[in-house]
Amino acid sequence: MEAFLVSSASPASPSNTRRDAAVPDGLAFGGANMWVSNTCENTVTKLRASDGANLGVFAVGKSPIGVVFDGTSIWTTNWGDGTVTK
Repeated sequence: MEAFLVSSASPASPSNTRRDAAVPDGLAFGGANMWVSNTCENTVTKLRASDGANLGVFAVGKSPIGVVFDGTSIWTTNWGDGTVTK
């Protein structure tokens, strides 16, 4: 099993409970890529599935908690503002 960094933000530690730290929440497979929703950053990260390379970070709505690939597009459900982003 491998772990990949999905955000440039510093991870929170027990003595530093930053709310802007990376909090990967949802995960979707979309073709050759994995998509991770980052709840506290209001973003999704695109990772190449074969090696975990970070291919980009994209802004979405507030507090994305779910991510899904519909065969064409990536969608997120955004808990913090009650929206859906395509």
